[in-house]
Amino acid sequence: MTPVSQIMTTDHCHKFYDAMVNRILTGTTRPFYVSGKDTKTYDEFHNALLKGINKLQSYHHGRVCLATSKSFETYSAIFSIVLGGHTWIPVNPNQPTDRFIDILKIGQVDVLIVDQPITAEMQEYCIEAKIAIISLDTLFSEKPSETLLGPDVRPTDIAIIYFTSGSTGKPKGVPITHENYILNVENILEILPINDNDVFGDYHDLSFVISIPVLFPCVFSGGALVPSKSSMDQLNPLPNILTNKVTVLITVPSTLSRIMKFTRDKELISVLRVLISCGEPLHLDVMSYFREKSEAEVIMNFYGSTEVAPWTFCHECKMDDVLGYADFGVAPIGKPIKGNIIKVSDDGELWVSSRQLSPGYLDGASPTTFITENNQRWYKTGDRVVEHDGVFVCKGRLDNQIKIGGYRIDLMDIEANLRQFDDVQNVFCFTVGGVKNPQIVATLFGGKAYSFVEIIDLLSKRLPVYMLPKYVEYFEEMPVNKNGKLDRVKVKEIVAERLQVR
Repeated sequence: MTPVSQIMTTDHCHKFYDAMVNRILTGTTRPFYVSGKDTKTYDEFHNALLKGINKLQSYHHGRVCLATSKSFETYSAIFSIVLGGHTWIPVNPNQPTDRFIDILKIGQVDVLIVDQPITAEMQEYCIEAKIAIISLDTLFSEKPSETLLGPDVRPTDIAIIYFTSGSTGKPKGVPITHENYILNVENILEILPINDNDVFGDYHDLSFVISIPVLFPCVFSGGALVPSKSSMDQLNPLPNILTNKVTVLITVPSTLSRIMKFTRDKELISVLRVLISCGEPLHLDVMSYFREKSEAEVIMNFYGSTEVAPWTFCHECKMDDVLGYADFGVAPIGKPIKGNIIKVSDDGELWVSSRQLSPGYLDGASPTTFITENNQRWYKTGDRVVEHDGVFVCKGRLDNQIKIGGYRIDLMDIEANLRQFDDVQNVFCFTVGGVKNPQIVATLFGGKAYSFVEIIDLLSKRLPVYMLPKYVEYFEEMPVNKNGKLDRVKVKEIVAERLQVR
């Protein structure tokens, strides 16, 4: 294939989709979808695609918002949209109505596919905006197309639009082109030892960019998809993994921490063959636990974001990392993946230049995040990194650095020390009191409810006085967002209420 450092040609793009279609056609009786006793083959997947593509063909290169729960039909709809040459816009169907309408408006949606009734307000907006509403079950009710072909698209056409939180209170649309995500999928297939017997666990919201490395490598390699069917599957996917014999798990460290909680002193998962961590800092205690007790052939830490579709760094985790990166408390993000150019600014911020870079936010949001210098386009990640022994370590967000009494403090340093407490599932530090009087709050999740005195006693042996938290808050359960990550916004809201009561 064309080196990823070069601009993707239309021929390259078409060859990728031709190869994907060929894999679907040759899958025949192999399982594509597995959920307990409910199994669908690649033949059934193929037949559904022919019907879905035919149903959508009148919306030429349309933007199709898919707001449905996970099912065989939903996965078939996703690939009907992409292989039909449309733009897939994944949305959680449980969005508040106002936010949902914002997404439809910003995304300039042509078609909305749903599997449950929508509100009268939504219905009214769709009529006004001339958005066609299609029920998921009717998507596959018509005559199928005669044959399955790759889409007639250009590399620069938008393939997917993800919506993330925006600082203005409005959702921020991140367009991903065919070139953006195809290059990433090709890299993933080259890096990971994936084969056609693998079973991929899909335990995150489809509107989370982690869906790219789960869905497309799975189908491209002829593997099977296993979905989460409930909120419990997302919080603790362990029973689902064991029942469905999942061999490839791509998830966030918060999920891995919860699995740790349920498997302590028990035999760990033996079915996993490939374990991928991404989306958050991978703390060394979590990494070493899975490295030591699982039988996974490979455990890797990937780094990236929605804006780079989604991975630009990777690192294979080894037990030597526990000592080698003890001062950081987290596994390294490793080295840049092929085709990604990086630089570190004077204040330590990581900048990435790549063919994987999104064209930029819809509606011109956050214009300073993507910049051009000397004819080179860069994405400013907002993450602070350092190089150590030839690989990179992410030190957290730039806003994790604060100043108190003239001292510069990295909140991740405090978090790394708090994780030394036994059975702590996760930790999160932030400040209250504003810029003029910042005070550090340490929050601990799971495990024992250590007292303030116990926390300060341990930290005072490791940290200078100016780095000690002013408040310590304990949470028996860890609030998580739709992506399975620690819900930092919710934690701050709860802590603010607690402190106000006092």
